[in-house]
Amino acid sequence: MMDRAKKRQALGEHVRQARREAGLTQSQLAERAQIDQGYLARIERGLKWPSLETLYRLAEAVGLPASSFLEDTCLITGDDVCRKAVQAALAECEEDQLRFLLKLIALVREHWPRR
Repeated sequence: MMDRAKKRQALGEHVRQARREAGLTQSQLAERAQIDQGYLARIERGLKWPSLETLYRLAEAVGLPASSFLEDTCLITGDDVCRKAVQAALAECEEDQLRFLLKLIALVREHWPRR
Protein backbone atom coordinates (compact mmCIF):
# COMPACT_ATOMS: atom_id res chain seq x y z
CA MET A 1 0.00 0.00 0.00
CA MET A 2 1.34 3.42 -0.93
CA ASP A 3 1.54 6.15 1.69
CA ARG A 4 -0.19 9.51 1.13
CA ALA A 5 2.92 11.31 -0.12
CA LYS A 6 3.65 8.61 -2.68
CA LYS A 7 0.02 8.63 -3.82
CA ARG A 8 0.12 12.41 -4.25
CA GLN A 9 3.36 12.06 -6.21
CA ALA A 10 1.92 9.31 -8.43
CA LEU A 11 -1.22 11.35 -9.07
CA GLY A 12 0.87 14.41 -9.94
CA GLU A 13 2.99 12.41 -12.35
CA HIS A 14 -0.14 11.04 -14.00
CA VAL A 15 -1.61 14.54 -14.39
CA ARG A 16 1.68 15.79 -15.88
CA GLN A 17 1.88 12.86 -18.29
CA ALA A 18 -1.73 13.33 -19.38
CA ARG A 19 -1.12 17.05 -19.92
CA ARG A 20 1.95 16.40 -22.04
CA GLU A 21 0.21 13.69 -24.06
CA ALA A 22 -2.61 16.17 -24.74
CA GLY A 23 0.02 18.62 -26.02
CA LEU A 24 -0.82 21.26 -23.40
CA THR A 25 1.36 23.58 -21.36
CA GLN A 26 0.65 24.02 -17.68
CA SER A 27 -0.80 27.43 -18.48
CA GLN A 28 -3.16 26.00 -21.11
CA LEU A 29 -4.36 23.15 -18.88
CA ALA A 30 -4.82 25.46 -15.91
CA GLU A 31 -6.92 27.79 -18.05
CA ARG A 32 -9.05 24.95 -19.42
CA ALA A 33 -9.55 23.48 -15.95
CA GLN A 34 -10.20 26.92 -14.46
CA ILE A 35 -7.50 26.62 -11.80
CA ASP A 36 -4.42 28.63 -10.95
CA GLN A 37 -1.26 27.58 -12.81
CA GLY A 38 0.72 27.54 -9.55
CA TYR A 39 -1.83 25.16 -8.04
CA LEU A 40 -1.51 22.88 -11.09
CA ALA A 41 2.27 22.95 -10.72
CA ARG A 42 1.96 21.89 -7.06
CA ILE A 43 -0.42 19.07 -8.04
CA GLU A 44 2.01 17.86 -10.70
CA ARG A 45 4.90 17.94 -8.22
CA GLY A 46 2.86 15.90 -5.74
CA LEU A 47 2.61 18.71 -3.20
CA LYS A 48 -1.18 19.18 -3.28
CA TRP A 49 -4.25 16.96 -3.57
CA PRO A 50 -6.79 18.29 -6.05
CA SER A 51 -10.43 18.32 -4.99
CA LEU A 52 -12.72 15.89 -6.82
CA GLU A 53 -14.16 18.80 -8.78
CA THR A 54 -10.67 19.89 -9.85
CA LEU A 55 -9.74 16.32 -10.71
CA TYR A 56 -12.78 16.06 -12.97
CA ARG A 57 -11.98 19.39 -14.63
CA LEU A 58 -8.38 18.33 -15.24
CA ALA A 59 -9.48 15.01 -16.68
CA GLU A 60 -12.05 16.65 -18.94
CA ALA A 61 -9.47 19.16 -20.15
CA VAL A 62 -7.10 16.39 -21.26
CA GLY A 63 -9.84 14.11 -22.58
CA LEU A 64 -9.63 11.36 -19.97
CA PRO A 65 -12.08 9.98 -17.43
CA ALA A 66 -11.22 11.15 -13.92
CA SER A 67 -11.19 7.52 -12.81
CA SER A 68 -7.99 6.97 -14.83
CA PHE A 69 -6.15 9.31 -12.44
CA LEU A 70 -7.52 7.44 -9.44
CA GLU A 71 -6.93 3.90 -10.70
CA ASP A 72 -3.27 4.45 -11.46
CA THR A 73 -2.50 5.93 -8.06
CA CYS A 74 -4.18 3.17 -6.02
CA LEU A 75 -6.57 5.67 -4.49
CA ILE A 76 -9.61 3.49 -5.03
CA THR A 77 -9.30 0.18 -3.27
CA GLY A 78 -11.58 -2.03 -1.25
CA ASP A 79 -9.36 -2.10 1.81
CA ASP A 80 -10.16 -0.70 5.25
CA VAL A 81 -7.49 2.02 4.99
CA CYS A 82 -9.19 3.55 1.98
CA ARG A 83 -12.64 3.27 3.54
CA LYS A 84 -11.42 4.99 6.70
CA ALA A 85 -9.80 7.77 4.66
CA VAL A 86 -13.06 8.32 2.77
CA GLN A 87 -15.04 8.38 6.01
CA ALA A 88 -12.65 10.92 7.52
CA ALA A 89 -12.87 13.12 4.42
CA LEU A 90 -16.68 12.91 4.42
CA ALA A 91 -16.82 13.94 8.07
CA GLU A 92 -15.23 17.27 7.10
CA CYS A 93 -17.63 18.01 4.21
CA GLU A 94 -20.36 20.61 4.24
CA GLU A 95 -23.93 19.57 3.40
CA ASP A 96 -23.76 20.85 -0.21
CA GLN A 97 -20.49 18.97 -0.74
CA LEU A 98 -22.10 15.78 0.54
CA ARG A 99 -25.00 16.18 -1.91
CA PHE A 100 -22.49 16.66 -4.75
CA LEU A 101 -20.58 13.54 -3.65
CA LEU A 102 -23.75 11.46 -3.56
CA LYS A 103 -24.45 12.43 -7.16
CA LEU A 104 -20.87 11.67 -8.08
CA ILE A 105 -21.02 8.25 -6.43
CA ALA A 106 -24.22 7.47 -8.32
CA LEU A 107 -22.49 8.38 -11.60
CA VAL A 108 -19.43 6.32 -10.77
CA ARG A 109 -21.53 3.29 -9.86
CA GLU A 110 -23.57 3.68 -13.03
CA HIS A 111 -20.61 3.97 -15.38
CA TRP A 112 -17.81 2.04 -13.68
CA PRO A 113 -17.81 -1.67 -14.50
CA ARG A 114 -18.02 -3.94 -11.50
CA ARG A 115 -15.19 -6.41 -10.95
